[in-house]
Amino acid sequence: MTALVDVSVLRWLPAVEVDLAAARVAVAGLTARVPGSVLDVNVSSDGRAVSVQVVDVAALSIWFDLFGRAAGGTSSRDGGGMAWHVRLTVPELPGVRIELTAVSGEFEVLPRTALVRAMCPWMPHRWAVEDREAAAWARRAA
Repeated sequence: MTALVDVSVLRWLPAVEVDLAAARVAVAGLTARVPGSVLDVNVSSDGRAVSVQVVDVAALSIWFDLFGRAAGGTSSRDGGGMAWHVRLTVPELPGVRIELTAVSGEFEVLPRTALVRAMCPWMPHRWAVEDREAAAWARRAA
């Protein structure tokens, strides 16, 4: 019987060994850099994947700004709101995938951050409208 997929071409890829204890220490050091922002941390049994549940989008934005090279996205949640996912590349943890997640409520006001701008391209327009309306109300009140 032949295999459905030939993976022999992948053998040249270097196998990255991850020291689980060192990965846990490095993750603890990372979470200490943004105090009070983390709800839960899970390190996989092989140390190659770390999932971090972050308090809110503002805290997730701090992580995004801190590490610069990040990819991610958003998705809608049942019952309203959005789920936010950010994948980091951290030099202290080579070969380890780090994914941070946060949730925002349906009517939650999102912070004016680079993360929100990157993942929600409609927000700068909405913020501009809000700013114009606030300026108009301020002129009217004066």
